[in-house]
Amino acid sequence: MSCLCDVAINNTLLLYLLERIEKNPNGMYSEAELRKISSESFEVLCDRGILKFHVKLKEFDSYYSNLLGDGDTDRIIQKDGDQYYAVAVGVDRIPLTEADLIYWRFDALSLAKMINEKNGLSSDSEIISKRIIYVGTESVDNAAVYLCLFSNDNSAARELSTLDIGNHSSAVLLCPAFNIAQKIISALKINAKAMTFADAFDNEWMLRLGAQRKTKHSTQQRYKTNYTLTFIDYTGELERYPVQIDRRASIDIPYSKYVLLLFLAIKLKEGQGGWVSRAEIEQGKIADGENINHVHNLISELRDCFRGVISKQDIPRFIENIRGKSQYRISTTPNNIYAPHTKWLKQKYNALINQVKHSRQERKKQAKKR
Repeated sequence: MSCLCDVAINNTLLLYLLERIEKNPNGMYSEAELRKISSESFEVLCDRGILKFHVKLKEFDSYYSNLLGDGDTDRIIQKDGDQYYAVAVGVDRIPLTEADLIYWRFDALSLAKMINEKNGLSSDSEIISKRIIYVGTESVDNAAVYLCLFSNDNSAARELSTLDIGNHSSAVLLCPAFNIAQKIISALKINAKAMTFADAFDNEWMLRLGAQRKTKHSTQQRYKTNYTLTFIDYTGELERYPVQIDRRASIDIPYSKYVLLLFLAIKLKEGQGGWVSRAEIEQGKIADGENINHVHNLISELRDCFRGVISKQDIPRFIENIRGKSQYRISTTPNNIYAPHTKWLKQKYNALINQVKHSRQERKKQAKKR
């Protein structure tokens, strides 16, 4: 099996799957769904054994469509000549491709084994429970390293309460994106610390077990939501750009607010909690430095773009600010930000910021003429 370093830590499809296995470790994914995100990444993950073939649906098997508006329609697969369809009484049939019929599963144990291999951990990886996998032992500190797949504190508390680390001095709980509440860690009968992938690994998948955020920073850097934000590549002529929250229907954001969102996403991906000051936004020419309220207004207008997609009470938590300090960020783990490729965010930002500057200059010219 190839080394994990052959799989980029920011692989688009890997990030997508890691988010989903936290919510459902036994989830299955159609090849069509996976290839739509990235056919190249799909091939890589299959080659590395992280994706394993599960089943190919056949005629008369059940089929559940994820098409918007299809709901829980219980469909049956039927074949008409060489073409397969998903059919149900009273609704239009859905034509299916070969890739729609093939389902794959994410093999978290293979991921654990490759983390073990990359970091030279001792002992073999093994499954402890549906949501906990023993990765191996870090010999210097005699720490047991676990891959943990949680999506809420109740699940984390229940699973971890019975964790037995044997003769190990401590446990390291690696979570793809979910932040386990400190009160849960403190309540355990073992010496443990929890780390998200963003904190635990460098870009080469090497563990940084001593790099956990210090307690004095944990309150400020603990993200308030777990929403995913997906930037969709768009090259049309409209000055509105599509994004998705939790892979739902896309929403269009006006370019002036979209540039701000790009800037916040870039800063979040760079680490350090993702906080951006008003001065940085003004220096980047995203906002008009001559208008003292422009940044505040832009943040407010950006939040408004997510109404109806994010719950009303979560909008100020998702686009977060520190009162009295004029600091702002997207408050979700960096692994929840998706883009077509690793350099896309900065490339898109650089392309659009000039458009924002030009438009502002034109407006000022027009105002002087009046």
